Amino acid sequence: MLSKTAILWVTYAAIAGFIVGASLFSPQIQPTQNQTTDTRDTTTKKKSVAQVTVPISADDRIATYTWYLAAFTFALVIVSAIQIHFLIRSDDTARISANAAQKSADAIAITERPYIFIWGLNATAPMISYGPPHGGFPQQVIQEKAYFIYSVSNRGKLAAVVENVSIACGYERNGQYPPLTIIGDHRLLQTPIVSSEQDVENIAYEIPWREIDRSNPSPEFRDDLIFRVVIAYRGPLTKGHETSECWHYIRSVNGFAEVADARYTYAR
Repeated sequence: MLSKTAILWVTYAAIAGFIVGASLFSPQIQPTQNQTTDTRDTTTKKKSVAQVTVPISADDRIATYTWYLAAFTFALVIVSAIQIHFLIRSDDTARISANAAQKSADAIAITERPYIFIWGLNATAPMISYGPPHGGFPQQVIQEKAYFIYSVSNRGKLAAVVENVSIACGYERNGQYPPLTIIGDHRLLQTPIVSSEQDVENIAYEIPWREIDRSNPSPEFRDDLIFRVVIAYRGPLTKGHETSECWHYIRSVNGFAEVADARYTYAR
């Protein structure tokens, strides 16, 4: 596609070519034989030669009409070129205005929106404890579930409306993280509005130990245990936001660390 500058140059070249062609090929009115004076009469040289008025022929009228038509067409070409020039300028102005409006909308979407963050994970593995003696022997109490506790905050300017919460918990196998499971009765869905600068602390998630690790007879966490929370939400002016926070267990420090991978830890 030709650029705007090239279109203008082609238009100007066409105008110049039209002018040159009109000047070279426009019909010229030539004198006819009837317009010559009679030179045979040599006896009246002292008298002034009377000019002979010759009527305009049909060919002369057509030639004159053609010339006026060419001039009018040339004027139309000039006007069209000016219109094309201003149309191109108006198109540039409209495009600049549209880009400015889009940038303003993008800036509003970035600043005037909620931002959900997930933080502060703590976890407790299943354990065996002993209660008061029963029948002379200490009563054995087995906790068969693992407990994960985390918090959620909104650090955006506007309130967030939580639409969906998913959690993945399990061990990484062959480079694959455990799949996400939608939590339909999540605490955030019971009260889905998180106001600006609000903290929702100590959100608990419990899961039976057999669903986490079937191969480990002792109830304790091992390396590469993955815990991930994904929250989908919207704002009053924007929608389609999602925050994902992912941790993995490190036994040497007996705690969880964030997974620094944009596929699993992000805020959109």
